[in-house]
Amino acid sequence: MYSKYYNVISKIKVDRDFKEKLILELEKNQEINIEENKVKYKNKHEVIAKIKSVILTIISIIALLISGGVAYAALGGKINGVPVLEWMGIKFSNNYVEYIEPVENQFVENEDVKITLETTVADEGFTILQFRVEINEDKISSYKTEEDIEIGWEVPFCYLSFNDPVITKGNHKYTELNGANYKIIIDGEKIWQRGISAQSFEKISETEYVVYQMWFLDKKLLNNKEQYEITLNDISIGIGEDCIPVNGSFNVKVSKEKALRNTITIVPQDDTTVKYKKMEKRIEKIYITPLQNIIKVKTTYKDVDIHDFTYVLDENFVENLSYIAFDNNNNNISSYVARTEERIIYEDGTIDEGTPGEFIFERDNFEHATYEIVEMIAIEKNENIDEFKLKIYETSAYYETIKNIMEYNINLKTNQIKSKNKDIFIYDPNKSIMTDEYKVYYKEYYGIDYE
Repeated sequence: MYSKYYNVISKIKVDRDFKEKLILELEKNQEINIEENKVKYKNKHEVIAKIKSVILTIISIIALLISGGVAYAALGGKINGVPVLEWMGIKFSNNYVEYIEPVENQFVENEDVKITLETTVADEGFTILQFRVEINEDKISSYKTEEDIEIGWEVPFCYLSFNDPVITKGNHKYTELNGANYKIIIDGEKIWQRGISAQSFEKISETEYVVYQMWFLDKKLLNNKEQYEITLNDISIGIGEDCIPVNGSFNVKVSKEKALRNTITIVPQDDTTVKYKKMEKRIEKIYITPLQNIIKVKTTYKDVDIHDFTYVLDENFVENLSYIAFDNNNNNISSYVARTEERIIYEDGTIDEGTPGEFIFERDNFEHATYEIVEMIAIEKNENIDEFKLKIYETSAYYETIKNIMEYNINLKTNQIKSKNKDIFIYDPNKSIMTDEYKVYYKEYYGIDYE
């Protein structure tokens, strides 16, 4: 199934499931059927143009993955002015446009590029900055050969990068993170945001793009501040394999106040704890914001030792978890998971708190510890959905099985949250189990129908 992409991507140090998803996405989108090309393309030059575009797309995605995380720039776009990033499951309510705050007279430019900061919007979790990138037509043309011009090949725009200095080696320019934008400055403090930043862009023309840069900034990270200033230095854009620096910076004040005035916070009245193996999971709060429904979930693993984090061989330890939201008709709803806190409490009470996705334990060996994770799950807000289910799945890499282990039923009208254990296999090749729910899981997780 993984063919030509596997050897390259298998060497990249990112989540195994994300690698699989990337490979499937590349194979789905980048296959070129020779027989179809005989009809579809008038000559070999058009085939070359297609291949060239494919190669540059793969290079840009893999470059972002090599930087060590899963946030990436990808073609997204908007629906009625609402930004989307389909692959990461991020969709915003149509109310989005009502909460946009315009930004005046903030731009940077040089002879090749002009980048303008146009709007900001923020709620309980997301902070989104909208930019317009205009590239000089002569600069775009400089990348093309006469053959490229003849066949209409377009130079791909790959990313807009911040707070990541451009590195020059010979004639090649690049950044350390290749547009992942994990580095953000908030109120003068540099913050590392691995895994909870994302970027999408809408193509206006060959030389103009609207870019949506998103960070998930929760209350803890912002120290409960409702207003804050974001500083973006070291600005550059990626075009194909090239990186173009642009002198200047952006300083913009962002406010959550408008969205918070119309946010409802639900604190569960009943215990929402569900237990499975060494794990306890509970919903602590739900924020119904104008943009999304955001669920704060705390997961606790009790009586863990260092071996639980070295090789997942202990049958009582759960590591590979995923979430899918469903409406009452069992149609899945877009969702996005951000891990915002990660800590371990040793047997003597010492707390080792680390950066999610970067957590390195202070001790080389320990046992009888407690491991805690806090996740914020953003669920697509739909005015027609008052009740939905949040299902949690365990994926076993060793046994190659997928199991629905627990479920939450959430009623936004009555504020009721019901939890239940499931412990049901939806996929087990060893026992020839493959349910319809697995096919939904497959489509949600890999973005394609199961065949």
